[in-house]
Amino acid sequence: MEKGEESLDLSKRDPSPSAPQRDGDDSDPASSSVMDVDVLLDPARALLAPKGGITSVLVRVLPLPSIIVLAFGLYDLAKMLADLTLFSLKEHTEISVAILIVLELIVVWWNLKSPTQVYLVDFATYKPPPSYKKSSTKNIRELFKDQYSEELFDFQLRVFERSGVGEEAYWPPGIWNLEFTMENARKEAEVVMFGALDDLFAKTGITPKDVDILIVNCSLFCPTPSLTSMIINHYKMKPSIQNYNLGGMGCSAGVVSIALANDLLKARKNCNAVVLSTENITMNWYMGKRKSMLLSNTLFRMGCGAVLLTNKPSFRKSAKYRLLHVVRTHLGHRDDAYKSIYEEQDAEGIRGVALAREIPTVAGDAITVNLKTLGPLVLPAGEKLKVRHQRGVCCFP
Repeated sequence: MEKGEESLDLSKRDPSPSAPQRDGDDSDPASSSVMDVDVLLDPARALLAPKGGITSVLVRVLPLPSIIVLAFGLYDLAKMLADLTLFSLKEHTEISVAILIVLELIVVWWNLKSPTQVYLVDFATYKPPPSYKKSSTKNIRELFKDQYSEELFDFQLRVFERSGVGEEAYWPPGIWNLEFTMENARKEAEVVMFGALDDLFAKTGITPKDVDILIVNCSLFCPTPSLTSMIINHYKMKPSIQNYNLGGMGCSAGVVSIALANDLLKARKNCNAVVLSTENITMNWYMGKRKSMLLSNTLFRMGCGAVLLTNKPSFRKSAKYRLLHVVRTHLGHRDDAYKSIYEEQDAEGIRGVALAREIPTVAGDAITVNLKTLGPLVLPAGEKLKVRHQRGVCCFP
């Protein structure tokens, strides 16, 4: 499991209305005048707005106030060259060129400086059919009383009763049939992932071909082909889709996936990203005798969650949340954190995940470091001042 603590700050979407759009009419004389000027401006735009050209350099170096001063300077220069007090945009192209070039500079500056907004459109969770619902204690008594010694059986039963696993939990058939095969594990993955995605597509109205980025995280089950390939093949997604399959990162992998999707959406314009988080237990049920590994049998049941993230402005009004901050804290450099959740083989060669006693301490340390980073980003100014005065307790940087 990833020895880190992840934090997300999701804010309700910006309720302000988007800027109105105006449809032009080619038959309008005013539109024709603008079109004539645009034709005259083509050579100037080719000179001033290539990639890495003067426009790109100016908007990256100059702040907005300097751009505005430049606009007035170019306006005065064009006015002097035209030697007129009153002018017509259609008759005096020198002034038109100057003004439109400056407007283009401002627009490009705004597009480069303004951050890309990432929205959470909707999410879906998979709920298995009633046939997958089993009574935990009853089935454990029936299935595992012959697998363990009386001491280990009583231990496993007590752990289940105290772990919060209810009497109507959902379990894959491979567990109750004691058939821990690759085929059954694949079936479990297909059922939960396809079920969550079908619900997500129905809620959001997008189709599988509208997905540009696909990220799946599953810590212990990493087949070949990958889980993302399984989804792409099932839904026949487009060849240009970017897919990422994260494994071995434990419970924090869900937020790690959101952070990855956020970075990709910041780098690519007008994209949809789907993130799936699940865990597969069919091939990861421990049947050995080591108590620290028997604890892992109570961690997961059958389920999956899917989220649609996007940077498309058209989703701004319908999105549930806007992503503000993603903060990551990793304590893997510490040996106690690195070994706190560790997959290995026991003395009899049976593979399992061992849970160490240091987990509460490591988790508490990770949360403390994480909140010190996240606090300054989300707390109001008044609360920050209070914390800074309490230096003996905690101090945000």
